[in-house]
Amino acid sequence: MQVATARRGRDWRAMLRTVHRVVWTISVALAALVASLQLPRHTAAAAPTVLGADSAPRSRAATADERPRRQRRRHGVRVAVDPRLVRVEDGDTFVIRWKRSSRERIRILGIDTPELRNVERGLLVDQPSGRAALAFARRAFAAAGVVEIVRAATLDSYGRTLAYAHLDGRNYSVMAIEAHLAEETISRFGNNGFPREAAAVQAAAHRAGPPPFMSPSRWRRTR
Repeated sequence: MQVATARRGRDWRAMLRTVHRVVWTISVALAALVASLQLPRHTAAAAPTVLGADSAPRSRAATADERPRRQRRRHGVRVAVDPRLVRVEDGDTFVIRWKRSSRERIRILGIDTPELRNVERGLLVDQPSGRAALAFARRAFAAAGVVEIVRAATLDSYGRTLAYAHLDGRNYSVMAIEAHLAEETISRFGNNGFPREAAAVQAAAHRAGPPPFMSPSRWRRTR
């Protein structure tokens, strides 16, 4: 009787060990299955990043709506602008008031000038030389008897016209670089379809040497 009881006890313990191994095997398999089902979701969330205009990492989804839009105004040729319609905003941006209800904001190609205070963009102070660049641009446009722009085929990510400005026949981007109030951006963004203007800007930057201020794109990232 005792021998039979001991044998049954060993059998139960063996069976429990078998059940334990089976349960453990199933739990491992389930964990692996759950992990494999979750993997694509994590991979999609960690989408690769691309570099934007200011070399700041942004997700591919974030830049999908920032693809350049086609310029609907006349582009690729010089267009005369009445100087009285021009309002300078900073060293590389101005607005043309074509009509009371039609305004065109121009982002000048080939250069980047020191920033001005802009609370909406998180810029709480002027960048050094920002006011000087603004004053230079205002003087240059005010003194010009003839103002012309030549638009690129696309707008920038903010919807602004990308264009070169010519004041009495002179490339304003070259003028700003020669005044040591702008850095050239051709080396970062290319010639935007204007090889002659871009070459003139790069030649001016070579003659002028490094600008006496921090690169505006780098300064923006430090704010």
